[in-house]
This record gives sequence, structure tokens and C-alpha cells, in this order.
Amino acid sequence: LGFGAVNGTVDNQTGSALPSDLKVTLRGYEHGADPSMGPQEVVTLEGGINPDGTYSFTDVEIPLNRIFIAELTYDGLTSQSGFVVVAEGDTSVLVPTITLFGTTTDTSALVVDEMRLFVEYGDTDVQMYGVYSFRNTGEKTIVVELKDGSEVPFIKIPEGTRSLGYEGLQDSQPFLNTDTGFAIPPSEGSYGLIAVATAPKTDEIEISQSFVLPVSTFTVFLPEGTKAENTTLTDQGLQAIDTFQFQVYTSGN
Repeated sequence: LGFGAVNGTVDNQTGSALPSDLKVTLRGYEHGADPSMGPQEVVTLEGGINPDGTYSFTDVEIPLNRIFIAELTYDGLTSQSGFVVVAEGDTSVLVPTITLFGTTTDTSALVVDEMRLFVEYGDTDVQMYGVYSFRNTGEKTIVVELKDGSEVPFIKIPEGTRSLGYEGLQDSQPFLNTDTGFAIPPSEGSYGLIAVATAPKTDEIEISQSFVLPVSTFTVFLPEGTKAENTTLTDQGLQAIDTFQFQVYTSGN
């Protein structure tokens, strides 16, 4: 089995010097015999960071197809690199750069590109799924503290409904977890959150959706056979998503 160096860089965009005792953790993973189990962590190493932001782990076992990532905790936030996979003949491996940003609680740099509201009828209640797509266009990581442990302050559920919580989309840019919520680093890619709410089922339901931040496009997806009566929405007719038919309404800006 081959041994070599695993190298990487921390790009400090915080505006402050990093602590001299800041540590980076290298994690190595391998796929086991059972592919359904996912990669298993087989290496955990901790090391220091040079003044220029580089770091290196030497004499590390680097067999073919081993996966490496690096992570560090700074200012209460744990940031993780992308992953690198050892290729045939590699004698060293370069881990994608970890970029550290300053932090803020100001959400004004968030740009909400789209909100999609899916309405689903159950036996006794109506579930509403608000799917938000947004970007952090600023230069700082936005730290979000959940109100009452569950309410995202820049997202509102429809009036008269009860929140069932929030979760990130699978294809979202990665959020950073905090003790009181989550954080949103600057990114050209989009973040995605689903806000789930419920209301009692009745023949007619009044849906009033307000927004904390401006939303470029708002789309409502109703079950086939239901209609919306609202002059601010444009009827786009029936649309198929997967195996379901939705009556779709849109409102720009």
C-alpha cells in the first residue's frame, strides 16, 4: 500500500489573523463491502496550519479510491472542504480549499430567487410545503438563530397554519450547523429550505403568504381539481411533476 502526503489550504477571508493554535482535522473514508452502508471513516488525523494557510499531513496511507476531506472549527462554526478521491499512481493528494469568512446576523445579502408553495390534501388536514431557493451574495457568513428553536426568522409560513419545522433540500449548498440554528456562507450556488406547515381541512382554504425578504418568483402548486381565486396570481394550467398533476399559479415580483 502506498503512503504519501495529504495537503490543503485554508483561505482566510475573515479580515483577522487566524489563531496560531487553530487545528485542521483530516478524515479519510473507504467504501465497505456493503455499498448500501456508504463510506466508512477509517482515518482521523489532526494537525496545525502554517502562517500562509497551508497544511500537510505526511506519511499518510493513500490507497486507491480512498476519500479525504478536511474540516476545522473557527468562531464557533465548523467548515468542511470538498472531497478528493485518491487516483491510480497518486503519491500525494490535494484537498479542496477551505474558505473562512467573517460572520454577521444581517440577512440583507440574501437573495430569494424563488419560492414554490405545494399544497397537499390529507384526510383531515392540509399540508403546505414552502420550498425556498436563495443565495448569499455578501462577503460574510450569515448566522441564523432559530426563534423558539424552530422558526427561521427570514421565512414565514402561510397565515393561519401551524409550523411542522424546516429542513434543507438535498441539492442545496451545504449549511453550517450551529448550537442555536445554522449558518449560510457566501456562495454562487443556491441554498434550499423547505418550510412545512399544516392547517385543518375545509372545503375552502384561504392562503395568505407574506415574505420577509423580496422574492423574485412565487409559484403555487395545487392538487388537480382545485382552483385558486386570487387576482395577483396567473393561472398556468395543469403541469405534471413526477407522477402528479398540479394546477399551477405564478406571481412574479
